Amino acid sequence: MRWINPLNPFSPIPYHVVTVREFIDGSLREYHPIAYYGVYSPLWWSIWAIVPLSLKEIIKDRKITSSFIFVRIMTNFLPFVIFAYILQRRVYPFYFCVTLPGLYIGLSHSLATSKKLRMFIPLLTILQVIWFIIWFPVKPKQLIDALSSLGLST
Repeated sequence: MRWINPLNPFSPIPYHVVTVREFIDGSLREYHPIAYYGVYSPLWWSIWAIVPLSLKEIIKDRKITSSFIFVRIMTNFLPFVIFAYILQRRVYPFYFCVTLPGLYIGLSHSLATSKKLRMFIPLLTILQVIWFIIWFPVKPKQLIDALSSLGLST
């Protein structure tokens, strides 16, 4: 389940990557100033919280909004589970664009209705901003140098 597991995700899938090689003080350095990869983000992995929360609300409170969210996510998400694990087909990240509206509605609904979950908004925002900076497809040289110094992908 590498495509939905935040603890052991798949390697980024390169769609278009430009490689630059330069010699600095006699050593070869390689980096990618333009790199479009297929990756998931921390928002995608929040599906692990949204589905159980929606199910809990459906069972406990019988809320129509939670029913809509759960049905929306399952009808868009479950076919890919079947494709990947039963039919053994390759599942690419861009296939999941159709699941995102249900996920975002569910995330917004869960964060808006639960005071306990609201404390995760700053954490989720910070994680998403960091993810955006690391995986943004076009990077200036200064950002590449900073990411390299941290041992992150460039």
